[in-house]
Amino acid sequence: MAPQRGSGGAAHSVSTKHALIMDEVDGMAGTEDRGGIQELIGLIKHTKIPIICMCNDRNHPKIRSLVHYCFDLRFQRPRVEQIKGAMMSIAFKEGLRIPPPAMNEIILGANQDIRQVLHNLSMWCARSKALTYDQAKADSHRAKKDIKLGPFDVARKVFATGEETAHMSLVDKSDLFFHDYSIAPLFVQENYLHVKPVAAGGDMKKHLMLLSRAADSICDGDLVDRQIRSRQNWSLLPTQAIYASVLPGELMRGYMTQFPTFPSWLGKHSSTGKHDRIVQDLALHMSLR
Repeated sequence: MAPQRGSGGAAHSVSTKHALIMDEVDGMAGTEDRGGIQELIGLIKHTKIPIICMCNDRNHPKIRSLVHYCFDLRFQRPRVEQIKGAMMSIAFKEGLRIPPPAMNEIILGANQDIRQVLHNLSMWCARSKALTYDQAKADSHRAKKDIKLGPFDVARKVFATGEETAHMSLVDKSDLFFHDYSIAPLFVQENYLHVKPVAAGGDMKKHLMLLSRAADSICDGDLVDRQIRSRQNWSLLPTQAIYASVLPGELMRGYMTQFPTFPSWLGKHSSTGKHDRIVQDLALHMSLR
């Protein structure tokens, strides 16, 4: 269309290409917006323009029904190296002198939240155009963002490599297990096969050796878990954390080839329980007594 002039005299064009962006669609589920997801699905069925739906909680039951009518495109959290390049470019354009190691500390302190990194940079550099490594480390520790990791985030971080985990101590790696110690071992067991370990260097034989050692460690963790559950010996939880999470993570540290998957054992365990109940009902009805 030809440019049109508004009341202010500025020229602007009106395009016939439109798209509807639905942000936070996971907030439509629940009692606060009853029927919102079904209404959105009905809108998608008859729409003539693209509809882009965005959510944070991909695993919400209501979102699972919406996925059948959408192209499921998932985004991973950007790595420290990716964020650092963009932030160093911004710092250079703004005349800020920040060494790369200091930028790493700022990014890690913000938990790789780009908006938080930009906010911290603008706040700290208001007093000075230069920021040393020690200043960045101290300031990022004070402004560290409090987060609650979900099981999928924990599974990804257990095997993550690079700056994100380079400075994590043994205690920090063990703490990942304690975000949810009842389900964390299952996520590790389900996803360690989907990791390309850096230590293998592309050698298939080394890769298989690492897989074997990781599987042995997971089995040892399962034995410890059995002792904990059967004898109520909860003091063994730190030992289980080492075998079930820390050691497999160290052996298989690398890059995940896909998004972490939910433990299939839980579904199979549920099916086993259902089949056991059916067998018991059959035995009760078919018994001669």
